[in-house]
Amino acid sequence: AEPDFARPVAVVILTGICALVSRSWPKTHLCFMAALLCALGLLAAKVETWRAGTQMLGSEISTQVTGRVVSLDRMETGRIRLTIDVTSTARPKLRYAPERVRLSARKIPADVTAGSLITGYAKLLPPTGPVRP
Repeated sequence: AEPDFARPVAVVILTGICALVSRSWPKTHLCFMAALLCALGLLAAKVETWRAGTQMLGSEISTQVTGRVVSLDRMETGRIRLTIDVTSTARPKLRYAPERVRLSARKIPADVTAGSLITGYAKLLPPTGPVRP
C-alpha cells in the first residue's frame, strides 16, 4: 500500500538532522547526505503520486451514464462510437466515475450531435493491462 505523507516527511527530517549533526565525521556525514537525497527522492515521488492520482475503475460495472457528447465516429461494423465527458452516474452511483468514456452503440437518436447531453445505460470496463512484447 502507498504510505501516507507523514512517513516520508519524517524520514527526510530525521536524515536531515542526522546529516547536520554528523558534519564533524566526513564519512558518516556523506552516508547521511546520501540517505537524505534518497529520502528527498521518496518524498518527491510521493508528491507526484498525490498530484497525478488517477482514479480508475477496478472492475467491470454496468451503470447509467449521463454526459456531454464530445465526438461521434461511425465504425466499419455499422456501430457508432461515442466519446462522452461524464457528468454523472446513477444506479449505482460510482464513487470514482471516469471523466471521459468511449462507448459504442448499435443506433442513436438522429438529433444527437457533438455537444448533446445524453443519458443511457452502459457497461464500463477497466483499462486493459499491459501487453506482453
